[in-house]
This record gives sequence, C-alpha cells and structure tokens, in this order.
Amino acid sequence: MSAAPPQMRRIPDEQFFDLRSWSADKAEDYGEKASMLVHTILLSKSEQVNRITSELHDGNIVLIDFTPLTSDHETLHKILAELER
Repeated sequence: MSAAPPQMRRIPDEQFFDLRSWSADKAEDYGEKASMLVHTILLSKSEQVNRITSELHDGNIVLIDFTPLTSDHETLHKILAELER
C-alpha cells in the first residue's frame, strides 16, 4: 500500500514575516557582513531550479513559494525531485 501524497494547504499571511522591505546592507549595522543570505522565490517555472540550487550551494537559505504550481502536480513533483538531489 503506497502512502497518499501530502495535501497542500495555504498558510494564513499573518504567520509569515515580511522580509521584502529588509535590505541585506542592514546586516552590517549588527556587526560583520552576513555569512549567508535569505532569498524568497515565487516558483512559477522549472527554469528557476538552477538559481535555487546555486543559492543553496553558496550556503544561503531559500524560502520557496510553490503556490503558482499547485495546479500543475506533474511539474511540481519534477521540480521537487530535482531539488532533493
């Protein structure tokens, strides 16, 4: 018996920190230059995977919003499989 794939659900906006207005140059106000960056990406096409993997290999954190791909399960599963490698 195979397990059913996890169901996606929308998390209310109030559970997120809005980092869009934060600037990386502000990190210097707290001491040294940041050793890693936090990127947010709205994933809408598979071509963005290279950018994500590049940022991860550089030691950065990437927060990915998969919302645009929720209706295209095949593409979403391909992208997730590629990111898991």
